[in-house]
Amino acid sequence: MCKNEILVLGVGNILCSDEGAGVHCVHRLQQRYVFSGNVKLLDGGTLGMRLLGALQESTLCIVADVATCGFPPGYVMRLGMEDVPKSCAAKNSLHQVNFSETLVIAQSLDILPTIVIIGIEPLDIETPSLSLTPPVAEKIDEMCGRILDEITAVGGSYERKPEINMHEEAGPGKPSFDYDSTKQYNNLCFYGNKPH
Repeated sequence: MCKNEILVLGVGNILCSDEGAGVHCVHRLQQRYVFSGNVKLLDGGTLGMRLLGALQESTLCIVADVATCGFPPGYVMRLGMEDVPKSCAAKNSLHQVNFSETLVIAQSLDILPTIVIIGIEPLDIETPSLSLTPPVAEKIDEMCGRILDEITAVGGSYERKPEINMHEEAGPGKPSFDYDSTKQYNNLCFYGNKPH
């Protein structure tokens, strides 16, 4: 298996409103763009330790996630590995604890790629909902833009898809992807739950 140089990893729980912002972001990227062969998009959800294999195959991992750092809801930020304990401790999210542990274990096994986190300040990570809150939903495109900048900075490329199916486009507060497990996604991988 060849090493994927750039992994774009969306993590979070899509069932808890803004907690799923990273996953929504990765799905929006998949809907709108075609990426070069050295870029892989992954819906990491709440897989935690099961992401070790994907991390090992990468030289750069761009993580899309929420980060509670005290900014106004919807604020988009760039964080590094050194910021993980600070932002995760404040978040008190089950997936983030698992993902944080995954990063520490990957580091101890010497398989941790360079980590860049494009985070967004959430408004609500507790209410059961498939929809993002308006201030977070309005900034998903900004998160996507920041991720695209990171990809091109290290030699990846992308092209906008010529036609966007408007049915799949998300409006403010709406889920940014459908849940059809049989749909094939370009450059998008599902660890443990691959579409048939």
